[in-house]
Amino acid sequence: MKVLRLIAERFKPFDKIELPSGDFAQSLPEGLFVVEGLNSSGKTSLIEAILWALWGTLAVPVEKQDQLVKKKHSECKVTLEFEVGGEEYQVIRRYMRGKTGADAVLSRRSGDKFVVMEEGSGRVESKLEELMGISRENALHTVFIRQGEVDSLATAPPTLLRSIISTLFNLDELDQIHSDILLQDEKALEREIHEIERETAKLPDKERDKERLEEKISELEEHKKRLEKSQREIEVELKRIPEKDTISSIKELLDNVAQAEKELGHLEEKIRRSTDEKAEHEKELRTLQENKEKAEADLRRATEKLGNIPTLDKIKEINRHHEKIVELQSQIKELVKDENLALNFKPEEHPHRVKDETPTVEKQLQEREAQLEEVEKELEKLKDNMALLKAEVKFKELSAERLEKEGECPSCLRPVVSDDERKYILSRLEKRLKGIEQTVAEMSEKKVRSDKKLKDLNKECKALRDLFSIFRRLEGICNRLIKENNSFTHKLGSIGFPSLEKFLETYQIQNIDELISVRALLESEIKRLEGDLKEIPKKIGKEQKAIEKAATEIKGDLGKRNKLIRAKKEATSKLDNILADLKYASVEVILKDFAVDSLESLRDLRIALERDYQNNAERVKELKAEVKKQMEELKYLKETISQLNQKEKEKKKKEERLKHVRYLRTTVGGFISEYIIQTRLFSALKDATNNYLFAFTTGRYQVQEIYSTSHVVRGGRETIGVDLTLNDLMDGFQKFRGNLSGGDKVALGLALRMAISRLMARVRPFKTEKLRAPIINCLIMDEPLASLDYMRRPSVMNSLIQDQSFRQIFLITHTQLEGIDASKVHRILVKSEGGNSNITFTPAITLNQAN
Repeated sequence: MKVLRLIAERFKPFDKIELPSGDFAQSLPEGLFVVEGLNSSGKTSLIEAILWALWGTLAVPVEKQDQLVKKKHSECKVTLEFEVGGEEYQVIRRYMRGKTGADAVLSRRSGDKFVVMEEGSGRVESKLEELMGISRENALHTVFIRQGEVDSLATAPPTLLRSIISTLFNLDELDQIHSDILLQDEKALEREIHEIERETAKLPDKERDKERLEEKISELEEHKKRLEKSQREIEVELKRIPEKDTISSIKELLDNVAQAEKELGHLEEKIRRSTDEKAEHEKELRTLQENKEKAEADLRRATEKLGNIPTLDKIKEINRHHEKIVELQSQIKELVKDENLALNFKPEEHPHRVKDETPTVEKQLQEREAQLEEVEKELEKLKDNMALLKAEVKFKELSAERLEKEGECPSCLRPVVSDDERKYILSRLEKRLKGIEQTVAEMSEKKVRSDKKLKDLNKECKALRDLFSIFRRLEGICNRLIKENNSFTHKLGSIGFPSLEKFLETYQIQNIDELISVRALLESEIKRLEGDLKEIPKKIGKEQKAIEKAATEIKGDLGKRNKLIRAKKEATSKLDNILADLKYASVEVILKDFAVDSLESLRDLRIALERDYQNNAERVKELKAEVKKQMEELKYLKETISQLNQKEKEKKKKEERLKHVRYLRTTVGGFISEYIIQTRLFSALKDATNNYLFAFTTGRYQVQEIYSTSHVVRGGRETIGVDLTLNDLMDGFQKFRGNLSGGDKVALGLALRMAISRLMARVRPFKTEKLRAPIINCLIMDEPLASLDYMRRPSVMNSLIQDQSFRQIFLITHTQLEGIDASKVHRILVKSEGGNSNITFTPAITLNQAN
């Protein structure tokens, strides 16, 4: 996979960013990209935009999806264009606040546009898994090296290293095979025990039921006592609280006083607004009368000026043709410049000549593709033959081992008693192995030559395909340019102008848009003035009516105010009389006395106490009946438990035998997956790690061996792990991970983590897997240099620049980088200003020159 273009809109800290941007190439190149910026500037958010576009929210660690959307916005959108297997694809993912999920659309490039393949998050993710040959979880492990993973791998215990390998290659399913045979014995024994357990299974439940019943009876008795005490307390409290009707009367009078005060406030404000409004209408009336006179004078001047300019339709028609010609010429120039196309003529000036050059390029491409197909067939046949020979070697080696250890003939499995016969069979096996090894060596040399030839042809075919695609695109643009030139010349001639220059000179303008703008402004001004002259008299009449209406409302509101003042006085007098009867100075004193915040709460308190009193009386009666019932059930349970205890002893012997069978299954567990790890993955992981470790440590260390470990923990269980030893090429000693310095451990962790991504991106352990071999060759690294000292960073960076395992490497860092050739590194600078983050992209100089 190769990332071509990224557009993030309202995503996390970004309003809108494009990568690449400005005047650079239309798609991202290959190589090392260094993402720089201060902490919290948005470096990780830039990478998360790529991961979210491909694999959705599970790829981005957020508590809520709304955190993906930039503040003060309702939705976010990310568009990602990428290449997989020589095809270009585009995925668009958007999310709107409040929705349960994001929307996604996956498209494939067809010519100059993208054609939709799948819609919906689930369907898009499934299609991406099919295209890339890898699941979403493994793809994230492959593409993204998270911050801290390098340090943890450097010091990971053996069991963790083995767990990583097993998880990545899905080997845990193999462990199930070992238990198939013993499982049959275990199931048979379990059925026998089950027959006994059917009778005794209820014993623990009965014991617990007995304990629960005893506890429940005790709780019921205690609950009854508490309820009886509560009844007495409720009776005392009810005598203190005012009656419900009295509380309702107080609340009603308070509401009346408050409503009157509220309405008085509204009326005072309304009277003030009405007075202000009347003054405003009077002022507006004077302004409208002045505007009417001015609009009449402006309309006369604009109408006279418009009569001297040509019609707008003719001007726009000429301008459309001219803009199209300029646009097509610009597209031709940009295409020639962007693709670095060397021609002996200017296609924007001579568009007819482009069509003559296209067939020559097409013929060259067809010849190279035919050669490429022949080499691919030859190489595939060679690989199949080598695989068959290697399988025969493995079989011969196992046969020799069986003969040595078990003394059986590998062909007929009969016992071999004679030493001479054993030596004879072994000599035949060794002779065949030597012959196979020589044949494999010869085939390997031939494969190396074929691989080189295939690589060269692929490179040449790609260059010719790109060139042919450029000529086809250029030819289409040139055809449209020829058509537009003819139409433009015809339109100018139809209105009496031989050229554009004469047209502009006649009307004394710089360009056609200027004349269009002048005429459009005049027409708009005339239309506006005519509309104003129609509306102003209506507005004058409206303002006069509004002045009369405001005067009437002010008079009516003054009468309402006097009436409300009288109603407020009457309600206040009644409230004072009720408070005097209750012997309270104010409502606030009542609320404080009963520790409530409102009269509604006080009324609810009395209702709740009355309800609780009645409920308690009914509950006490129910509890007495419940205690009697539970006592009878307890007596029956005790008799049942005594009978079941005798039957429990009968199943213990069979349970002991079942324990031994299960222990035997555990002892042989993990053998098959451990064999796969040792025989298939250790060698590949070692080679891949050494590709990086030698460079990261400036030639000092290489992995000598990756091997399995075992450790017996509490309970006799054996744990299987993975560890490694290293060769110190400087002093010649063998070292373990614990002997390394802190910096060397980090270098080892980084090499091991990149090796895992490299293997996951290219291999699958079994040919029977449904997914095809992965084709992920893009890597994202979040702050892997932080734990390295300044002397090791240049070695790591220069190695990443030269790395051919990944087409693109994105490295996030805020570490100062020194000692590297900056011209070979693509730089992405992330800055945060005023709550918004932006990016600046600077491509590598050498890559720009090559393009």
